[in-house]
Amino acid sequence: MGTPDEVLQAFWQELRGRTRVTIDHPDLPDALKDIAWGVQRRRPQRHRQRSATATPKA
Repeated sequence: MGTPDEVLQAFWQELRGRTRVTIDHPDLPDALKDIAWGVQRRRPQRHRQRSATATPKA
């Protein structure tokens, strides 16, 4: 058994692997799949950027 940090890291990695959902669309070209994956990957980042620059409403 490793240090607590190593054990926790291994736990979270295993949990992420088990809960990851893969939806495959075999009829779509690989290039289109790559584009869609890139857009989905950047969504949370854009949301955080917009939240950080948003002015609070009074």
